[in-house]
Amino acid sequence: MKLYPPYFLALTAEGLAKTDELDEALSVVEEALSLIAETNGRCWEADVHRVKGDLLRAADRPEAEACYLRAIEIAQSQQAKHWELRAAIGLARLWRDQGKSTEASDLLADIVGWFPDGEDSPDKCDARALLEDQTAVLDNNIADVDAEA
Repeated sequence: MKLYPPYFLALTAEGLAKTDELDEALSVVEEALSLIAETNGRCWEADVHRVKGDLLRAADRPEAEACYLRAIEIAQSQQAKHWELRAAIGLARLWRDQGKSTEASDLLADIVGWFPDGEDSPDKCDARALLEDQTAVLDNNIADVDAEA
């Protein structure tokens, strides 16, 4: 059964990225995506695209945004809220780094609201922390504009 190899390949790619082997990590992710296409085993597809986005963001490559958007699209079509949350966190970090704090905050606020209070998965905690950071940035920008006026 070839259901789990894409997942394990994505984990391998994340491990390679932690050792700064981004080219090898991207190659492993491409292998995972090829396997998904070959077997039509789509359950890990959104997260593999998210991992690819993370790798491309780490390499400062512009294709990262398209990977995150593709991951979100796939997750939405599968009604896979957890995969969508993970992809949105990556996209929000990218947008934050690009100075798009409003877009990042809007994206995260919508998604964090889907999950019930008291559900404190690591991903939801990451999203909440990132949202709080973006809110603080926006508040500081407003205060700076008010001070200049």
